Amino acid sequence: RGTETADHKLMMRLSVIIADFVILFPAVFLFANKNYLTIVTIMAYPGLTIIDHGHFQYNNISLGLVLAAVYLVTSGSHCLGSVMFVAALNYKQMELYHALPFFFYLLGVCCQQKTVTQKLLKLVKIGV
Repeated sequence: RGTETADHKLMMRLSVIIADFVILFPAVFLFANKNYLTIVTIMAYPGLTIIDHGHFQYNNISLGLVLAAVYLVTSGSHCLGSVMFVAALNYKQMELYHALPFFFYLLGVCCQQKTVTQKLLKLVKIGV
């Protein structure tokens, strides 16, 4: 069945909590932007605690990366936001659920450029 010592379980639980503090919590604070109800709602969601801390799924890492990507894209840092989303997608493939809205948002940003050359240049810039 594997290793099930108390020290091993403690190390696994601490690794999930550390991942929350390093990746998820800063991304939530960036994303919420002083909206404390959003912060409390995301932090108090029992599914994150039960699933990630109980089964060591590390979903909070990809969620934190996606929240950071959404914040960056909506604040105008399209390239860095795309990099963060790709990092989340590479970390957990479940982020494919968010890929279509993310793609169409960035495509809309490209289509809002004035000339065709600027549209293509923005698309290439975001894509590379």
